[in-house]
Amino acid sequence: MKSNNFKHLTLSLVTIAMLSACGSSSTKSNTVADDPVAEPATQSNPPSTTQETPTTGDEEVESVSEIPSSLAKPIVSNVPESTTEDEVTVELTGEAGATVWINDQEITVIDSDGTVEITLDTSGESGSKTFTIVLKNDQGQTSEALVILVEKEEATPTNSTISSGSTTTYNPPATVVEKEGTLIDSTVVGVDYNCGSKVGKTDENGLFSCSVFPVIFSVGNVEIGRIGAITPDSKVFVQDLVGVPRDNFTDPMVLKIAKFLQSMDDDGDYNTSIKIDGGAIALPEPKKLSDLNDTALQQLFADGGITPVSDDAVIAHLIANAHEDVNKTLALDKYAVFVDKEDLNISDGINIMSDLTLPIIGSKGSSYSYASSDEASLSVTGVVHRQSFVEGNKSVTMTATISKNSVSDTKLFSFNVVALPITDLESVTLAKEDLNISATLNAIDGNIALATDGLYDTTITWISSNSAIISTTGVVTRPSFSDGNQVVELTATISKGAESVTKVFELTVLKLAISDAEIVANVKNALDLGDTSALTSNLTLPTEIDGVSITWSSSSDAISSTGVINPNNYTGTTKTATLTATLTKGAITETKEFEITVPPLPMSDAEAVALEKNGLGIGLVGDELLEITGDITLPLYVYDNGVAISWESNNTSIISNSGEVHRPSYSMGSTGVKLTATLTKGSVTDTKEFIVFVKPLDMTKDEMIADAYTRLTFDDIKGENSDENHIVSNLVLPSNLIVDNGSNVFIKWESNNSTIIATNGAITPPSFTTGDQSVRLTATIGISDGAGGFDSAYTTVSKSFDLVVKALAMTDAEAVAMEKRDLTLGDISHITTNIRLPLWVHDNGVAISWESNNSSIISNDGTVNRPSFLTGDITVTLTATLSRGSAVDTKSFVATVIKNPQIVADLTNLAVDIELRELNTTTYSGFIFELRTDGATPTETGQNALAVYGKTNVTGDDYITLYVHEGYEVGTHFQVIVKDSYGNIVGKSGLVSFADGADNVDYGVINIDIGEDGE
Repeated sequence: MKSNNFKHLTLSLVTIAMLSACGSSSTKSNTVADDPVAEPATQSNPPSTTQETPTTGDEEVESVSEIPSSLAKPIVSNVPESTTEDEVTVELTGEAGATVWINDQEITVIDSDGTVEITLDTSGESGSKTFTIVLKNDQGQTSEALVILVEKEEATPTNSTISSGSTTTYNPPATVVEKEGTLIDSTVVGVDYNCGSKVGKTDENGLFSCSVFPVIFSVGNVEIGRIGAITPDSKVFVQDLVGVPRDNFTDPMVLKIAKFLQSMDDDGDYNTSIKIDGGAIALPEPKKLSDLNDTALQQLFADGGITPVSDDAVIAHLIANAHEDVNKTLALDKYAVFVDKEDLNISDGINIMSDLTLPIIGSKGSSYSYASSDEASLSVTGVVHRQSFVEGNKSVTMTATISKNSVSDTKLFSFNVVALPITDLESVTLAKEDLNISATLNAIDGNIALATDGLYDTTITWISSNSAIISTTGVVTRPSFSDGNQVVELTATISKGAESVTKVFELTVLKLAISDAEIVANVKNALDLGDTSALTSNLTLPTEIDGVSITWSSSSDAISSTGVINPNNYTGTTKTATLTATLTKGAITETKEFEITVPPLPMSDAEAVALEKNGLGIGLVGDELLEITGDITLPLYVYDNGVAISWESNNTSIISNSGEVHRPSYSMGSTGVKLTATLTKGSVTDTKEFIVFVKPLDMTKDEMIADAYTRLTFDDIKGENSDENHIVSNLVLPSNLIVDNGSNVFIKWESNNSTIIATNGAITPPSFTTGDQSVRLTATIGISDGAGGFDSAYTTVSKSFDLVVKALAMTDAEAVAMEKRDLTLGDISHITTNIRLPLWVHDNGVAISWESNNSSIISNDGTVNRPSFLTGDITVTLTATLSRGSAVDTKSFVATVIKNPQIVADLTNLAVDIELRELNTTTYSGFIFELRTDGATPTETGQNALAVYGKTNVTGDDYITLYVHEGYEVGTHFQVIVKDSYGNIVGKSGLVSFADGADNVDYGVINIDIGEDGE
């Protein structure tokens, strides 16, 4: 609620996501009938809606999901309040391309200029016609609903006159009918409204009247909502401003408007009526309440000294003042279920190992019940049953049902019930499954590794059925060749704690090999090259048999040491050679010779292929290979020598394998293609390659746009700036860009903060206090339509530049404000010594001067003169004056200077000041004469003010006697004060009064004790 010292508010506003509703899909039509029923039509795949059918209170109400919206609410103009016609044509404005839904029917699509004409069907009987309009885009987003009411009236008979045998019909001008409505959250008084050119405030009964729609309601310059027409019952509830059913008390926007109105109530009693003083609100610019997020709204309340009404109080008041048709008990139950669902939390984590405490009753009285997807792991009472380590963790979904009377909703919680720790038996069982010997068990020819540690901290020991062959540590002793292979069983015992299991492995250990000499002799006898009397193909010469290494040597070039023959051509002679095999194993070596005959070759296929390759061409030379525009003839032979030629292109999209040419696009540029000819005869194959370049087609409009997108860089727009992150001067934003073919491509610019960088490139640097600002400039690139827009036949592209505009230099006022903010003197509540008065804080040119309101205690330069013990502590105000240029400000500090400590007088040879003080208020006349301590008669020394009158020495006595000459009028009272040389009071007389003497001159004797504390 608003306090009397409501401040003017200036906020940085943040747009919040709106929750909206829309209807369902049906047959598309340009003419829309009104929706006469309360329940929405049932159609296939409609946009989601938050509208609900009114309930009786006895039926179960399911929770309704609300869909966030980023589409702006549609605007409709030319809407009459009433009509006698059967059709009304209005103009709708919204996001271009969005689909228009009216009364659950998909109607049309908004044109590219953001507008579309809609015909509303107002035919039928007279009465209110309701049209609910929402927008939906391709991303599945929907707008806030706009509700329009049009009153259908019966046609008024026309006046007519008959003149000269013809009838002239005269229709009188339509009467503008004002309709009244009442703004209700209890009666709401003082809310601004405007409709067309009319502005006003709701009166003491919450009434307003309009003949033009929509009606826009606001507080100050904050719009709280609007309606498209007066409701049939002439009552406007908060739900009507949002476009949701009147029994909806959980919609965030409904709650926000109600909280705002109730909190802004002037007199603090919003239960009888809400009285609004909107003049105290002054945002930087008009805003919608829907654009204020929770943080901004709380700041608005805080800056205005407003204590917001609690959510519970808001709901209670809202429901209490709801429409008479609203089931208020059901509405309270819905709200309770809504809040208790939000509040419900049954665990702080997903992984659980102990029982859960499941709440039974919510803070708003809702009851909680639970269902588990796996009661064996997590019961409906929250009891946790952890499974064994082998069974593993269990994923469980706990479904909480929140209920109050006939209202219920559900909330899901997902948990991971953590399995029990592993047991010793599970450890040895799993370790047994994992245990293996890393060797080929049926062919052991060397030592093996036997593990002694298993999985899950188990211990492994081994037993061998034949430790002479395989020891318990895995050492292998192979049997002799004559003993043959040996089978051995190894038994592993896996243990942990008191648990153990065994696992048996059967291994075959290979026998040792026979002797090298035996092996070499056997291999030599078996070595054979077949018929070598007329070799026409290469020999495969073995290099190893049964572990025997074989090397070869030849006596001539007829055959190489690797078995490759080297015959003469068909004109040559037969060649012969001796091939010698040298067989070696260990220290044993043997040789074996083979006689070889190699006849001359016939004319070969390779020679025929080579001849064909040398003569092959494609009929193009020089520059003809670089700018091909037509098909190429690819020959299939050159000489008639049986050689076949086939062709392959490495880019058949440009040149096919048959030579058909398809020129590339301009953006691809001149494209090189490799044509490979494969020449074949018999088993001989060779290739020959030809590299050609196909000339591209002329540039298309879309390629021009793509080229412009690539070419447009920061250098094209930077002007005199050099860095995207340091913009200090205006940018140059071109409206056209020349592309590779010399054509111009059209560019339009947008700025996400045109107050900093305008779309013409002009910058407005932010202030030093605001700091550097990031701005995104977006260039839309396309083909101009010649009228300042884009040719829709071609797709546009966008390119963004993220820039940082540097803030202005610090102003004098900002420098002074910073200096004032940071200026401090520390703790000055207990001053006993001089204090430092700084002349600057930051080195920013701000000068600081100081002034003390009691320079006798603290001087302007910080020198401290502590007061006497009797005077006591003294408070001093020190004022700093801060200035730079024309900016001046002050800051004050209150310091407390502590009195001097009490000093006990030394009465030996004490020099004291004697002070005479007048104690009454009577104006005196006469003279003050000298004060003496020697008993002599005082003499007149002159006219003096009441001050220190003389000094005398005290020589050890504990009192002194003064002889005071008095020249005052009768009745004057005095007191004599004695101070030491430090200014401390060491004694004082009682009250002294003198009688009038001769010549108005008397003197008296005053005795003063010395050494008292003066009190």
